[in-house]
This record gives sequence, C-alpha cells and structure tokens, in this order.
Amino acid sequence: MAVEAKICGLTRSEDAASAAALGADFLGVVFASGPRALTPRQAAEIVSAAAGRPVLGVFGAQPVEEILRIRDVTGLRGAQLHGPYSTDDALRLRSNGLLIWRVIRLEAESDLDAIDATAAAADALLVEPGSPTQAVGQGCACPSPWPRWRARESRARWSWPGGSGPRRWRTRWDS
Repeated sequence: MAVEAKICGLTRSEDAASAAALGADFLGVVFASGPRALTPRQAAEIVSAAAGRPVLGVFGAQPVEEILRIRDVTGLRGAQLHGPYSTDDALRLRSNGLLIWRVIRLEAESDLDAIDATAAAADALLVEPGSPTQAVGQGCACPSPWPRWRARESRARWSWPGGSGPRRWRTRWDS
C-alpha cells in the first residue's frame, strides 16, 4: 500500500505551489473555525497554485449547500467533514463530484463501532484521537485501537492527522 501525503491548513498560494512541487498528493484549506480559516477567495488562490493537485476544504458545521457553493467558487475537489455530518450529507456531496474524507474521533473503544458506517460514504477516513474535554487536534492518552482496525475489511483510505505519535496514542500502533 502506497503512502499518500496531504498538506493541510495552507494559507498562502506560494506554500501550495511548493507542496505540489514537492509531491504532496492532496492539499487542504480550512473553512472551519480557527487561525487558518480562509475566505473562499483566498482558497481559490490556493487551488490555482496547486498545479492540479486535489485541494480539500476542511468543514466543521457548514451546511451541505454552503459547501457546494464554496466548491463552485473555489474549485475545491473534496471536503474533509468534521462535525455532525450524516452519511446522507456525505453521499450528497459525493454525488456532486467531491472526494469525501470523513473524520472519526475516537474517545472510547466503543467509537470503533462507527467505522463501518462512516467508511461507507467516504473516500478516506481521518482518525482523530480525542476526549470529550479536549479540542480537536490536541491529542489524548487513549488506548490504541490498531489491533481491532487491522481485523477490519474496509475499502476506504485511512488517514491519521499530523502529530500522531506516542503523545497522542498511549500504546504502540503495532501492539
């Protein structure tokens, strides 16, 4: 299985051009809240500089209609769905030509039960460790679910956020 890289949180077109030139498979821009959130106009500049690489928008709670409007303005090729997006939302976006990366946040081992349903409407799954009291991206000390994942048959691409390592997972991946 080949490793693919997505450089996300881009805010400058020159960084997008560099990431594409260095071989990034996907690029990402943020529309969810935060210091890297862009306007559609700014994102369109990133897409123009991406040298044909697919650019995904990171969305937190925007309605499907807004995501499609942003796609039309920017030329995004995909959506990374954080937040309360349903399988129907993902399927609707997919039927409108977007690559769909769905996020599954693992706070407890029981969260693994949602993997199959989440993967059914995704081109990739982004696995985020977390806890109910932490913000997204802060990591956690939670047991590694890797042994259970390994036993699953899923056609979806799997993705881990940057910074995934011993501080984010208490046990080793290959345990």
